[in-house]
Amino acid sequence: MLLMDKLIKNALIIFEVVKSRAFTVSLFAVMLALIVFKVTDMANVVSIVDGAQTRVCYTLSDDPEEILAGNGVVTLAFDAVDVSELDGKLTEITVNRAFPAYVEADGQKKKVMVTGGTVEELLSKADIELNKYDEVDTPLDEEVAEGTVVTVTRKYFLTVHNREKLPHETVVSYSPDVAAGTEEVLVEGESGMHVETVQQLVVDGEVVEETVKGSEVEREPVTEVVVKGFPVQPVSDYDFELQFDENCEPVDYASVLREQKSAGYSAPSGAGTASGLKAVVGHVAVDPKVIPYGTKLFIKSSDGKHIYGYAIAADTGTALKQGLITVDLFYDTYEESARNGIRKVDIFILEDKNEAEAA
Repeated sequence: MLLMDKLIKNALIIFEVVKSRAFTVSLFAVMLALIVFKVTDMANVVSIVDGAQTRVCYTLSDDPEEILAGNGVVTLAFDAVDVSELDGKLTEITVNRAFPAYVEADGQKKKVMVTGGTVEELLSKADIELNKYDEVDTPLDEEVAEGTVVTVTRKYFLTVHNREKLPHETVVSYSPDVAAGTEEVLVEGESGMHVETVQQLVVDGEVVEETVKGSEVEREPVTEVVVKGFPVQPVSDYDFELQFDENCEPVDYASVLREQKSAGYSAPSGAGTASGLKAVVGHVAVDPKVIPYGTKLFIKSSDGKHIYGYAIAADTGTALKQGLITVDLFYDTYEESARNGIRKVDIFILEDKNEAEAA
């Protein structure tokens, strides 16, 4: 612009010096041609590409926004403007118009304004990160078009440890050492633990498949051991230290005579028995041909309401030898023996005396 001003100024000086009208007109024509040439030389020829429309403009500006505004081209927020230059001059301005594309993922449908690009770029703009097992219904390198809908299916594997308690067993036994009607816990029971390892396939938040990967007992249960006193207190004080089951019967014995007839008897203090043992509670009368003297026994009523307890075959009598009764139980007093007269009893023979003597 300074050069142009100088040219005009010089033309005016010449005009003042030379008063010839023809000369002045000719000179102005030359000067005007020079000015037009200079302006044309300084101007940029710019192509504006806006979608399918292309226009060419001449401009002295090098600001793309200014050029677009000067030519009535309006851009929106998501539109992209690309500029090409040659030798430092603008040659082309391309307006890439944004269009909507959609991404369905995580239960939502996102609208994303883009000017093009691939599916992978679309996911990036939608802030969607793909995990190892996720699936996309469209190839990642496919070009996005207006209205494109890309669906992402979320998939992952989850390892779950299912724990289940293993109930403990309870072993109940009876002992004359425990007071009648009470019990003692010798070993506290503890539940065990079983662990099943399961791999779950989770698709869009729902478990669609489960695969058992392992199963083990993490902790074995501890059996609870309970010792109870007999329902009623045994008469005999003998203790052969045997174990009894839940029916108050010895766990180990040689044989048993069930539903046998018993009676009760007593004797003066200091009296003896046929075997030579003293007549005391715990020493009972038997037929020695059936139950040898010295045999250890356990005797209880068949209905479980009366327990004589441990006993030793030590005496005999006429009723026994005649087979009228199988066992006669000794009591401290006549009154007690009378109260415990004829009843049905189970006689557990704890050892086979005949086999022991033969051996």
